[in-house]
This record gives sequence, structure tokens and C-alpha cells, in this order.
Amino acid sequence: MEAQSDPRLASQAAGVLFAGAGAIALLNSLMPTRLGAAGIDRPFLVATCAASFTTAAAIWKFYSLRFPNILRVAVALWGLLLLIGVATLGQYAATRQAGVVFPVFIMMIIVWLGLTCPRGYAALSAPAMIAASAVPASIPGSNIMLINCILVIAVSSVVAETVAWAMSEVRKREASLAVLAQTDPLTGLLNRSAFAEYLDAACASGQRLLLAFVDLNGFKDVNDTYGHQQGDQVLSELAKRLLQVVRSDDLVSRFGGDEFVILFRSAAS
Repeated sequence: MEAQSDPRLASQAAGVLFAGAGAIALLNSLMPTRLGAAGIDRPFLVATCAASFTTAAAIWKFYSLRFPNILRVAVALWGLLLLIGVATLGQYAATRQAGVVFPVFIMMIIVWLGLTCPRGYAALSAPAMIAASAVPASIPGSNIMLINCILVIAVSSVVAETVAWAMSEVRKREASLAVLAQTDPLTGLLNRSAFAEYLDAACASGQRLLLAFVDLNGFKDVNDTYGHQQGDQVLSELAKRLLQVVRSDDLVSRFGGDEFVILFRSAAS
């Protein structure tokens, strides 16, 4: 299954997450005593701050590129690695606020996976998050409680999976509406407006094209003699036969009433 969110949304959300982490690291390095972070390794915290801001800048710079699921997971793991590094090597786990800040960032990572990845990714990440949380929680003097992290991870996973499910349903409906907006409801062919868009794009590309106009003579007599229901069946059957005789890359459209137009691509000269 493909990614559940627009690449712009995924990258912007990741950029905000890393920028926020960098800002918090910067504040703690500048005012360690006032923020209850005395005893931290300030050089390591500053380095982590720089890494977070650099990651955010890189993500924002390349947001327009394809942001596949594997890259989103890699971004989440990189964020988790930075978080574990600050808590352990940076000695942040021993600070007063670590017991709150650490689980909150774990929660943000999991929810981000639910926001930007298909269903199941957030839930599958939960064991890795728990294992990662056990590392700083086991440090002597650490204020990070593993049981609290487990509870936060469990709740976050449920929220993330709910978000992923909701976004999946929204995109299914968007896709269905997009199809309906381009499709003739009776025959299933392209409607006039959709065909016009495809025609404009084909003309702009410089392809050799051939247009065929199909108009049923005497169709009004069919409706008047046998009824509109039988007339609709005639139109539907004609649409099927037209699709059978064209190539896979040709386009068939119902312009309205008994009028059909066929766009033959790469027509021979």
C-alpha cells in the first residue's frame, strides 16, 4: 500500500518535529540550571541541536521530492537515535524534566508515523520504541521511568493507528470523488470535461493524434419507441464495444446524449 499522506505534509511535519527538538536542546544548553538541566553534557547537546536543525532544513529543502514509506521510517529512526543519544550520552536522562520530555517526544514520533504512513507502521514501531526507552531508563539516576514510557507508547500507538485509518478512509473517498468527477455515470467513460483536459495535455505534448466523432443516428427513435431504459442500455453497450476496438492508450469519452469522441494517440502519419 502506498503512503497515506502528501509528501509535502509528511516532510513539513517531520521538519517541525526536528526543529522543535533542536529548539528545546538549544534552550537547555543555554540555560541548563534554570531549566533543571544542570549536569548535562552541553557540547553534546549543542551538537544534537545542530543535527536537529540541519535535519529539519534538509527535509524542508527537499520536501517536493518523493517521500516514500522507507524514508519516513528512516527519519523516525534517526529522530529516535538523536533522542536516545541526548538522554544517555548527553546525560539528559538525569534532569528533572526528562521524565516528561522523553515520553512526549516518543509520542510525537509515533503519532507522526501514523500521520504520514499507512496503517500498521506505528503499531510495528512500538516494540522498538519500548526497547529504545529501556536504555535511558536503566541509567543510574535517570528520571525516565520505563513503565511511563510503555503507557505513553501504548496510547500513542492507538492514536496513531486511528489517525492512519481515518486518513486512509479520507483518501479513499477523495479518490472515489475524483473518479466520479471525471466519469460519465451511465457508461463509465470519461465525461466531456475530463476528456478536454486529457486532450489539452496530449496536444501540449506534441503527440500525433487522431480524433473520431461518433454520433448515433436515429437514437431518439429508440427512446421514443422502446423507452429511455432501453436507450440507456444501447448507450452502455456501445460504450463497451468502443472500448473493445480501441487500443489501451486511446481514450473514449461520452460527450453527452448519443455523442461519443475517441482520441487515438500516436496516430500514423
